[in-house]
Amino acid sequence: MVQSDRDCWWGDFEIPRDGPLVWMIGPLTLSIESIEFEWILKYRYDALGDEDHDRCLVAAAGAPIEPPFETERFAGSKGRSVRIVPALADRPVVSRPEVPFRLLPGESTEMFIGTPLWFRIELPGKGIAIWELPLSRPSDTWFGPSTRVGELCYATRTKARLRERDVPIRPSRAVTQVTLSNAASDAMLLERINLPVPILSAFHKPHDNIWTNAITLERRDDGEMAELKIRPGPPASKPQAVLLCKARVEGGNRMLRTLSSLLG
Repeated sequence: MVQSDRDCWWGDFEIPRDGPLVWMIGPLTLSIESIEFEWILKYRYDALGDEDHDRCLVAAAGAPIEPPFETERFAGSKGRSVRIVPALADRPVVSRPEVPFRLLPGESTEMFIGTPLWFRIELPGKGIAIWELPLSRPSDTWFGPSTRVGELCYATRTKARLRERDVPIRPSRAVTQVTLSNAASDAMLLERINLPVPILSAFHKPHDNIWTNAITLERRDDGEMAELKIRPGPPASKPQAVLLCKARVEGGNRMLRTLSSLLG
C-alpha cells in the first residue's frame, strides 16, 4: 500500500510484517521496522532542490533505506501500531529574511514565516512519545545582545512572504502569520525575527499548510519596548483548522518585551 496525499503522513499506522514502513517528508527519509520485542528506526536527511521540499510519501513494506543513515533501536515493544504526531520546534526559531526590509513609521504589514516541524512517534492509546526528530535539520544560533544575555535558538532562512497566496504548501514546515505594527516615528528594521515557537500550538485543515497561532508584534513608541500578542486558536483566515498539537510550554497571550529580544 502506498499513500501520497500530503495530509496522510501523521496518524495511526500499522507496521507491516514483511518490511519497514517508510516516510519521505521534505528532506527526511525515515523507516520503522518491527521485529520481535524491538523497533528499529533508520533515518537520513537528503539534499533536495527547492521544488522537492513539498514531497510527502508514506509507503508500507517499502524498500529499505539506502545508506548512509542513522539508527535508533527501542526494545520492549510487542505491538505493531504506532502513532505519528506533528510537533513544533522545542526552541524559539530565529528567521532571517532573504532580503531585510524596513517598516515605515505608522504602518503595519503581515509576514508569513515557515519553521521546521518535528516528527513525533507515540504509542497509540498511551500518549507516550518514544522519539522525535525534526523533518529538516535546523542549525543552532544564539539570539541576544551579548553572549551572557539571550537564549539558544534554531536558525532558519525565510522568504518572509507578505501575501498568503504566495506561501507554498510544505508538509515539513509550519507557517506563522506575523503582523508587524510600527507606532514609532522612525522606520523599524527587520533583519531577524525571534519566533517564540514553543509557546505556540499547531492547527491544520485538509489540503493546506500546518499553521500556528497568529502573532502580532507592535512597536509602541520610539523606545525599546514592544508588545507581543498571540491569538488564541488558528489564524482568523483558517476558522475550520483543527488542533494538531498543543504548545510545548504554557505562555501568556500578551507580553511586553524589549525590541532587541524579538527583532535583530
